[in-house]
Amino acid sequence: MFPLKLRSLLLALFVLLVFCNEATYVNAQETIVYIDPSSRVIPQVGETFSINVSINDVTNLFGYDFILWYNTTMMDCLSVEWPEGHFLTPILNPTNIFKVKTIEDNFNETTGAVRVVATLMGDEPPKNGSGVLVKITFNTTTIGGPSPLTLYWPGFVYPVKLSDPNGNPIPCNATLGEITVVPEFSLLSLIFLLIIATLTITLLKRRQHDYRHIKNFR
Repeated sequence: MFPLKLRSLLLALFVLLVFCNEATYVNAQETIVYIDPSSRVIPQVGETFSINVSINDVTNLFGYDFILWYNTTMMDCLSVEWPEGHFLTPILNPTNIFKVKTIEDNFNETTGAVRVVATLMGDEPPKNGSGVLVKITFNTTTIGGPSPLTLYWPGFVYPVKLSDPNGNPIPCNATLGEITVVPEFSLLSLIFLLIIATLTITLLKRRQHDYRHIKNFR
């Protein structure tokens, strides 16, 4: 057995170690910008759907600038909206924010790009925590997928430009989203396919039975 003083010292060191590990874990949490929902299956061509670009666990955010890339052979971008109560909503004055959005459906033959910029102004305090940045609406144009929705800024050290009140970049990562356009089968179509499958199996079994009968006869 350890002496009482030594046991107390070891216990104190253990508590200190646990505390340091927890503090390191909290400080190491990473800011993530992500597509929500991360995956969607759209049941038909010509359908309109929306996704959110959201942020998780950010500290001291004053502005952001991102580009969302998407497949224009499968979908077109219709609009970009800042929903009520979005993450960068000013609290001192509703006009203390600068916002810009651009949609390039024809960035190249197969790729479209949505660029969204927003920054607080004046004496607005920076934001901490998690929330929705913007809502983006698309329209499906053809069957296909899964096709990625990618947050990426060419040539920048991070996939999204996040900045504090002094214009310093905030380290972050980004996750992909994906869209699949698959038409739903009607109940009548499913019944028809079931009938065809049943008839095919019955025919194959009958042929197999006839073949065995002929073989045994010989």
